Amino acid sequence: MKILLLLFTFTLTSIQYGAIGQESSVSVTVRLNHLLLDKEVVNDPEIRNLKVGDLLNDKGNEELLILADVQLLDFSELRARKMFPQLHTSDSISIGRQGNEVRMPPFWATFSIEVPNGIKEFDFLRRLKKYYPLVIYSHPHYEMEFNSITNDTLFNQQFALNSDSVPNANISIEDAWDIETGERFIKVGVFDTGIDTTHEDLEVLTGFGYYNENSSSNPWGFDETSHGTAVAGIIGAKRNNGFGIAGIAGGDGQDTSGVSLLDFNYGAGSVVEPEFFSTGIIDAARSPGSYYDWTSVLNPALTYYSQSPGYGIYIGNHSYNIRRSNALPGDDPNGLIFNDSLSIDIGGGDGPGGEYDDCFLCKESFLFSLQNGVVSVVSRGNVEIGGVNNNDPFGTYSNPEKLPSAYPDSWIISVGASGDDGERLIGGVNTGSVNEGWFSPQGQNIDVIAPGTKALVVTTRADTSMNNTYARFNGTSAAAPHVTGVAALLLSKYNKNCYSEINLDPADVEYIIQESATDVDSIGYDINSGWGRLHAKAAIDMIDFPTLQVVHPHDSLLSINFVETDTISFTVDETLYNFMGGPLGDQYVPENGVDYRAVREKVELEYYFGDYILDSTELLDVWVRHSQTNSLDLTFDTTAVDTQGVTLLLTIDTFDITPMAEIVSFTDTTVKLSGYYYHFIREYDQNGVTGQFEDTLDYWYPINPNTSPKMAYSIYIRDSTLLERYDFICDSPNVLIDSLIPFLELDEIDDDLWQVYPNPANDRLFVNVEKSEQGSLEIMNIEGSIVNLVPLIEGKRDYEFDIRNLVPGLYFTILKDANGIRTKKWIKL
Repeated sequence: MKILLLLFTFTLTSIQYGAIGQESSVSVTVRLNHLLLDKEVVNDPEIRNLKVGDLLNDKGNEELLILADVQLLDFSELRARKMFPQLHTSDSISIGRQGNEVRMPPFWATFSIEVPNGIKEFDFLRRLKKYYPLVIYSHPHYEMEFNSITNDTLFNQQFALNSDSVPNANISIEDAWDIETGERFIKVGVFDTGIDTTHEDLEVLTGFGYYNENSSSNPWGFDETSHGTAVAGIIGAKRNNGFGIAGIAGGDGQDTSGVSLLDFNYGAGSVVEPEFFSTGIIDAARSPGSYYDWTSVLNPALTYYSQSPGYGIYIGNHSYNIRRSNALPGDDPNGLIFNDSLSIDIGGGDGPGGEYDDCFLCKESFLFSLQNGVVSVVSRGNVEIGGVNNNDPFGTYSNPEKLPSAYPDSWIISVGASGDDGERLIGGVNTGSVNEGWFSPQGQNIDVIAPGTKALVVTTRADTSMNNTYARFNGTSAAAPHVTGVAALLLSKYNKNCYSEINLDPADVEYIIQESATDVDSIGYDINSGWGRLHAKAAIDMIDFPTLQVVHPHDSLLSINFVETDTISFTVDETLYNFMGGPLGDQYVPENGVDYRAVREKVELEYYFGDYILDSTELLDVWVRHSQTNSLDLTFDTTAVDTQGVTLLLTIDTFDITPMAEIVSFTDTTVKLSGYYYHFIREYDQNGVTGQFEDTLDYWYPINPNTSPKMAYSIYIRDSTLLERYDFICDSPNVLIDSLIPFLELDEIDDDLWQVYPNPANDRLFVNVEKSEQGSLEIMNIEGSIVNLVPLIEGKRDYEFDIRNLVPGLYFTILKDANGIRTKKWIKL
């Protein structure tokens, strides 16, 4: 394995960071409107750095002319660098871990744009806001902090896992190992400071460095701070190998056992650009083989920016927080400030630039990860005693600016730390002989707690001298990988070695870990410990199949009911994507920063799952799977009207696009869920004058619920008479190094001799063949089935296909003739 790791050495090209607040050599992250970009330029692998004007298509240049009177920047001369050069404009579908199709946002339309000399970073960001719709959003730099405290001396006992000396503080892993020790096909991503790939107790499958390209002090495979190596050891250090420690999912001593660790290295620096932070999460979530042949990563000459596969991880461990600085140093709050009609200050805004506290690209990456079925385990953060972040002596610190711990509960598993008494860690109180000097904070949707004190945790340590490779470790950074390790055991036990609907969803894993946790404070949920302390054996016992099963029933929709209708007003201010294209997708009508009136429809869907309930079956519970739900959360309305329906006061609220559904009720065979869909009907005029409208609209978001609404759910059943699990087919193989059938390279071939359009398509698909010879044109779905075939007719160049009856998703048009087999992919809306 050590020889193989040498093949994964990558060389990064040089790009300067620039310090926050400088007037030059500083870049910011900018999402441009993908509809206004020249796709040939975006897809050209030889073009990395260019002027913004060179990126625009004809429509984009027309928009730039309209915005010319803004006169804030020489917009077309701004220097831009592609953030996602490995993605093409046609890369728009990934396969989730349950085999579902996931629509990709146009990440390829995101660029790093250099701040011009003479303009301060904050002023530059404010000016960019005036260039909508060319500019969708922009971000400054962010700070990253890892949620450990300090490493100490060697500690040769892992009391956190199982020890009679602390019976109320360990996670009972030895009993769980009697059932499962970890399978290689479960890929766990460690998003951290790196993993020391030379460590004797660790094997790393692959990974990459997502730090600044000019940072040579922490190359991939090296961990300068030991933080990432410590996290990786808790999750998957090799077990039963005769030395060192035992990782929670480190296997049984056989080379073929133990989960696969993948290193997504963010480097050792404290400042991180959204580019590097988000790119790692997106690459990790994308399904392997969806875009590239994984064998390419064996070529050491290829760098990340010329080739990057989707890694298809199942679990991601995030033992850090990121946040924007309270102020951007060097920026004058009394300087050039514009009176914006729309404020997106959502992070507290203590200082200039508060509206940039929310990183949209970061949020997109976590939502994309969720929809791909990735379990994201996040450390809750630490509160130092007497530190600036300690709001009170009880550690109730809750900072909404800290990401990703502040993301919706359905997106992440948030983990706090426990002390040597098994309760929430409070420095100096419950940490044995070791004075921790910090609190595990309360609240903010914390799910569970897990060992996070040096009195309990010892793990692998990166050390270039190779004479101190194990050490104590603490903080919620140490607690989170305990949960990640147990989650890896759950997936190793339950999942197929492929992407299948039988596999556990993030919501399933969160439910099991919460329900199996040991109550340590009050009965049920509390702000100190969430649902309790992690218990590995109890979690494994909850999936003792076939007696105990988590089932994702095939859709059997009984009824659609519109139960509540209200006309509301709101502003679209988030450019995230959801199913069916999402905001600012090809078919999205509303504009960012514009005030709208819409009909909010609360819809109830009733599903039947009686096919999985026998006379001997006990239904234990039902819960929502938000990863595959296309209804939304509630957007409030505070517009006041008089008795005649005339608007008296217009108060615009923010449109919430978080996937959300709630269970209304369920019986032994049916479940009723509710969620919201929005019918855009009017746009307020540019000045927001009461009662005045511009365009009349007829647009549903995310979809028209009369067509294909979906509120996904899981059922949890017990039946001692079942001999096998309810099975579901594999969507695609989940091998460690994945490759596609040669002629199905989804990386689109540049072939001007034939064209497939439009893309995406809805009713009709047209194919133009420059030179028609003997052969055929075929349309194939993502499962490999041919859904249409026509023979080529000599001399005929234009072919038309009726695609109205095809289900939405990814398809391939395959041209077979004397020149061989060629493919083009396209999307059916």
